[in-house]
Amino acid sequence: MHAHKARYTDSEAAAIAVDLTETADAHASIAGRLTALGHGTPARAWHESAARLRRYAAAARQGGEHLTAMVNGQ
Repeated sequence: MHAHKARYTDSEAAAIAVDLTETADAHASIAGRLTALGHGTPARAWHESAARLRRYAAAARQGGEHLTAMVNGQ
């Protein structure tokens, strides 16, 4: 059985980039709050999540072809 590979248009990628950026900002905020409370380990996990989301958002801003390649591990 073959897994379905995602394909994104430029307009879909642009919309996804906005959502990913907003989510990354939320994850970074959570990381900051956890850091302020002295919870370093979970804060790092949220920070890493924000960074990963920002990488996907950057690919999405470059267009559907770039997002498609990143999502499909290419």
